[in-house]
Amino acid sequence: MEWLNYEIVALCAVLITPLIFTPKRLANPYFLLAGNVVLFFVLKYVFNTIFNIDFLLDVEKTDIDIELWYFIAYITTAYLTSMLFIYMNNIKHINFSYTYLVNNKAYFTSILLPIALVLIVIFAMDINPLIQSILVRRFTQAKGMFYILAVILFLINLMVVDLLQCIFLAKKRPPSKLIFATIICFGYAVISGYASTIVSGFICFVIFMSAYKKLKVELYVVLIMPLIMLYAVIHNQFRLLNLNDKISFIEIIGKININAELLVNIFNRFDYLEMYVKGHQLVKTMEPDMGLSMLTAIIQFIPRAFWPDKPLNTSSFFSNQIIPNVMEEAGSTANFNSLNEFSRSLGPISGVLVGGVLFGLLLGWAYLEYRKSLNDQYCSLYYSLIVCQFITLGFSAGFINDVAIQVFIINLLLFKIFISRQNVNPLSQ
Repeated sequence: MEWLNYEIVALCAVLITPLIFTPKRLANPYFLLAGNVVLFFVLKYVFNTIFNIDFLLDVEKTDIDIELWYFIAYITTAYLTSMLFIYMNNIKHINFSYTYLVNNKAYFTSILLPIALVLIVIFAMDINPLIQSILVRRFTQAKGMFYILAVILFLINLMVVDLLQCIFLAKKRPPSKLIFATIICFGYAVISGYASTIVSGFICFVIFMSAYKKLKVELYVVLIMPLIMLYAVIHNQFRLLNLNDKISFIEIIGKININAELLVNIFNRFDYLEMYVKGHQLVKTMEPDMGLSMLTAIIQFIPRAFWPDKPLNTSSFFSNQIIPNVMEEAGSTANFNSLNEFSRSLGPISGVLVGGVLFGLLLGWAYLEYRKSLNDQYCSLYYSLIVCQFITLGFSAGFINDVAIQVFIINLLLFKIFISRQNVNPLSQ
């Protein structure tokens, strides 16, 4: 295949190299990083083989060689930096086997906040959220409700992990308040156009389990991944096509079967490698702003409701330039990779070196946090809800001038407010 070239093979080899020397577990941050890049590449190859759907990169192969080598250099710099950081901070962790306790404030917020937000949308805009979920999403984004949505996303992840932990680890019936709070959060996610956050909650639980018990959950993830992808594809089209006309899920499946190009566009929009190439080709036409675009991260904390013309963050900037139709129709962005953030600000070569070092330091920190999680539910919860969210969001979209740093701060505050740590007798484990 044209897109299965030696640059991509070299990139895959670089991505999986640390797994030779580190635990081969899903929660391992190196595994997560490799998965972020390779996942859609592999899925597209499978779809190409089974269904004969052509998933060639939108950009011609002759134009992407230099982009991929920049990316390989970026990953290599990050890996070397992270290994050095781990070596310099390689202090033996003494495991105290802490567990966690979710307080009533979390359940109270999980129930009231989604209901209040839906009522605001209904009365303010006369929108039926059961049918017009995309309009609900547009309204919440236009009114600068990012912080409220970030709280709900954190609560969805927390409720899913806590619910499944009760069932599979504690082997007891979950409290009624936990079940009710989870149902409310799920309901809000579906009717608000953010149904993908439910998938995020299950992924958080898988990471939690992999970090806590080092269980071999990777096989189960591989088996259910096609179902997750199918759900994401169908729901994405359901939102868009219901914007003006009512359409059933069966009709959407028919459209996907008939129109292979529709499926290609969906996959390519979520493919980190695809979006990176497109973003870097735009960066090559621009002069570096010498850090100015990163400095605007300071003002990103101001809600757009108070400042409608606030400068765009990294994902919004690239999406507005490259896929404006997605920004306009769906009110959402694609992830153009942290290397594009660094390259736009510092230039291609400096972006690789400076960005690679910064990313490597964060990756090393994530790996040390991962190692603390064995048999420690509190650390495993912190790792799955805070550390993994920051590393994956930052890598795929941008660490500084994007939502990763904002979500990290919000999640950290919520974790301290809603969750407490408790000692567990190691003999009882």
